[in-house]
Amino acid sequence: GAKVVGGMPGDVLVVTASAQTTGRELRTDNNSGQASVNVVAPAVISGVVWNDLDRDGQREAGEPPISSGPEGVQFLRLIPQSIDPLPTVDGVVAADGTYSVTVRPGLYLLQVWVDDSLFMFSPPNIGDDATDSDLVFFEGDPGVNVGTTDVINLESGSLTTGVDAGLVEF
Repeated sequence: GAKVVGGMPGDVLVVTASAQTTGRELRTDNNSGQASVNVVAPAVISGVVWNDLDRDGQREAGEPPISSGPEGVQFLRLIPQSIDPLPTVDGVVAADGTYSVTVRPGLYLLQVWVDDSLFMFSPPNIGDDATDSDLVFFEGDPGVNVGTTDVINLESGSLTTGVDAGLVEF
């Protein structure tokens, strides 16, 4: 058995575990152990997915949001790039086109997957960073177009905003 008591970011928790058997043991000095665990604050990434009607890579008034669903974003996925084994994390794009995903700190690629018969990606990194599209076309497979960002360092306790995806309709 083991017991972990909660902590705050920055705390170092000591976890102690012990084991016992129902049979006879030759040694009992190896039935317990300890490990230290550093508590870190999660990182948050957020942005907007929109229909770039004028195809200029900039989100402007009147350009509608695109949400998760069969007629919109099929997947919004954070793919770890760290050496540490971090899980892939999927997010959901809300009806207003916004998303916010909380992850363990680390290096990630943000990918957006869309139906290839409906959308392609806007030109990236043009103009104001707060309102531009940040994804580049990465690959197309039958039925899907995938856009991706450069590697993003999501640090403990950070809020990374404005990682946006402009989509253009076919």
